[in-house]
Amino acid sequence: MRTPYLHDAFFKAFLKALENLKHFLKDFLPGELLKFLNLNHLQILPEEKIPLSKEKRLIPDLVVETSLPNRTLHIYLLIEHKSQPHIRTYLQIGFYILSLHEEDLKSGRIQDYFGCQRMWRGQLLRR
Repeated sequence: MRTPYLHDAFFKAFLKALENLKHFLKDFLPGELLKFLNLNHLQILPEEKIPLSKEKRLIPDLVVETSLPNRTLHIYLLIEHKSQPHIRTYLQIGFYILSLHEEDLKSGRIQDYFGCQRMWRGQLLRR
């Protein structure tokens, strides 16, 4: 019996080794973007930390957190391997991004809306 998604398991295992991931990003990302990333601060987020559906099809292949040099800004790199094109990949990736943002809000990593308080219908909104 053939193991389903064997290539997918290989891809994930290969890129979860940080040195492999660094080389992949250096070769894949354009230099204009790469110069802004701190590849010495790569951290692979465990799948269970990403608040997505328990369904296998909604678990991302790899989400990596990094930062900008000399900045506290966090950047998530979502690496999603597709063995064939899918028409709704953009929705899947958008869902991952929104889920990560929601987790950041809940954990307090993101404060107030642009660091300020706003009024809405006469009430002060706070996060």
